Amino acid sequence: MKESSPAFPSTAIAIADASTNPMDHIDAEIEKYLGVVRGLRSRRNVHAPVSRLPPELLTRIFSELCWTDQSSFPNSSYHIRQEPRRYFWIKVTHVCRLWRSVAIECASLWSRIPFFFPKWIPEMLSRSRGVQLVVEQIPRSEVGNLGVVLQQLERIRVLTMDAVSHAELQLISDQVQTPVAPCLESLSISSLDLNRDDPSPFLNLFRLSTPRLKTLRLSAFPVSWDSQLIRSNSLTSLAIQSLRPQSTLDQMLDVLRHTPNLTSFILVKSLTKLPDGLTFLPLRKEIVPLSYLQDMAIEMDGFACANLLDHLSYPRSSTLRLTLSFNFTTVAPLKIISPLIVPQCDVAEGAKPIRHLRVNARSDSWGGPGGFLMQGRVAPALGSWQNTEPQVSIGVDMPNTLGIESTRCDALTILAGSLVLPQLEILELYDFSTMRELDWFAMAVCLREVKEIQLFSGTGSGLATALATGLVEGQTSNFLPRICPSLRSLVLRGIDFEEKCGDLAYMKSCSQPSTIDVRVASPSPR
Repeated sequence: MKESSPAFPSTAIAIADASTNPMDHIDAEIEKYLGVVRGLRSRRNVHAPVSRLPPELLTRIFSELCWTDQSSFPNSSYHIRQEPRRYFWIKVTHVCRLWRSVAIECASLWSRIPFFFPKWIPEMLSRSRGVQLVVEQIPRSEVGNLGVVLQQLERIRVLTMDAVSHAELQLISDQVQTPVAPCLESLSISSLDLNRDDPSPFLNLFRLSTPRLKTLRLSAFPVSWDSQLIRSNSLTSLAIQSLRPQSTLDQMLDVLRHTPNLTSFILVKSLTKLPDGLTFLPLRKEIVPLSYLQDMAIEMDGFACANLLDHLSYPRSSTLRLTLSFNFTTVAPLKIISPLIVPQCDVAEGAKPIRHLRVNARSDSWGGPGGFLMQGRVAPALGSWQNTEPQVSIGVDMPNTLGIESTRCDALTILAGSLVLPQLEILELYDFSTMRELDWFAMAVCLREVKEIQLFSGTGSGLATALATGLVEGQTSNFLPRICPSLRSLVLRGIDFEEKCGDLAYMKSCSQPSTIDVRVASPSPR
């Protein structure tokens, strides 16, 4: 009987050659058959529907993945270090030959330089070829790698340097050899050192010519206020925070005069204070127009802010956010700032109508009364304001010398009492423990059309007494309250009443309870 041949030829070869490891031959056979399988899969993928997409469409999809994927993790650098291939713009190169070929040829896919993987930088620069770059240096990355990238300054479109030291900034400035950044549209620099005020080591940065620069953000950075960088007339967004040395009013007005196209302006603690003891603003020097401004946020000394606003002209429809600190012993200086805020709420002057006003009391570092935050929104309904930015936001930080509740209420009535809000529908008041009836009377103009008031955590005696006080005392049969004549709903959460000042029953008995829906609710999280 003839012997049958072996099932695998390689087995016979392995037996015949005793000097060769049989496992090597088996591994070679496995690799050969895997290659055949890969070839079959590639031929099969050609006929898949997704493979019929044109390269141009795949390129567009891959590029979208690249830009959106950078923000997909709350701490991207950590996740990337752990699992770099989780990033989609790396994944697409490992799906199939077609996708890999298209992805590698898509220059824009490699234009966002990843500092969390320094070894990738040369290859990314090579694959991105001549397209514009987005350079975002994350904290604690090697600053030397940024020097390599800055050699491509002529094609950088976005440059962000966060939490870098002054030594690193000086090294970066020394790397800037060309005086022109023709493609740069966004520049953001934040430093770790708050006490340096000499800009001379960074002159190369300030001397940059940036004809297309739209966005400039500088934080805790020594700045040259007369540099062409900060006074670029192409700027549409300027954010300045805690810069040294602080600018004078003349320097700031000069910057704004050279940037007339701003749509967004943020200024935080970067303007010198006015002398203490002033009771009125200095004489106005000029008015700088910012005709395209849509959003302005200022945080600084209240007098310095008022002096700056007094020299600016901007659309009344723009969003205004102020955080003001005062070093005074009375609330009278608030009367200086309030006339500059009133036009921003006046519909007759082009302002957007405020329909929802929310006021939160603040606490100081010792837990005592520390000011308040007043926010006015355009949204008409209570449930719709939460996802909208306030049209007007005024924060007042009060010193400890004024740390009594009645003084905070006086400050609120000065600001709110000066506003004319003909379309205000809802008022929310949080944590004002002592709102007297006189405080409510002072805000009567502001509350003329309000339809709902919500009080949280405090006393309602002042409001009860105010609502129970008619235009003519004693005429309860034809009662017309002195405040809130349009009020239809009152919601009370965690509110107490003092017997000597009136209570809820007294208010309801005097103010036609059929016209006002009074609801008492338990305190709830805000």
